Amino acid sequence: NRPGIAGVRVTSFYELGPSLDLEQPGTAPYIKSVPFEEDLVLLEKVIEEANREADFVILALHWGVPPQWCVPYQGVIAEYQPIIAQRAANAGVDIILGHHAHAPYGMEAFKGKDEKEVPVLYSLGNYISHYEYSGVGLDMSSCTIKFPPKLPENRQSCIAEIKLTTSNKRLSVKRVTIHPAVISEIG
Repeated sequence: NRPGIAGVRVTSFYELGPSLDLEQPGTAPYIKSVPFEEDLVLLEKVIEEANREADFVILALHWGVPPQWCVPYQGVIAEYQPIIAQRAANAGVDIILGHHAHAPYGMEAFKGKDEKEVPVLYSLGNYISHYEYSGVGLDMSSCTIKFPPKLPENRQSCIAEIKLTTSNKRLSVKRVTIHPAVISEIG
């Protein structure tokens, strides 16, 4: 009954095989992540309610892990993300737009309600990068500005062009086109 956000809590735990730890001490553990069931049930309920009131339902999720914090052999999509995406698709969401990872992470389609394809855009990257938070500082001894190393995720981005069509008195996704972009030195 008012604007706001709704969280889906996720718990993480870590696995490291004992033989791997002995063979390669310091190896990053496998990170398992699981959404809370009660939050998923509430999410499904809210999506179903939104479907009764709207012609098109967009789920925007602040989720994912920036690439420099991912376990290299595990990939960039966290375990909990496809779980949430599938449950949201089953509940009737029309598209999922992810953000937070600071790098483009691609797209996947899930079969949803009535076998409808639901596009999931895991992360579109940084369209606007907040350089003031990236460690830029002034070196007083030489009066020069020191910039941190440029990580690719600070500059890579994309724009999603989503074409809609009408079917069964509702809007649905006809096509998604991804347009890559690179942010200039001044953001």
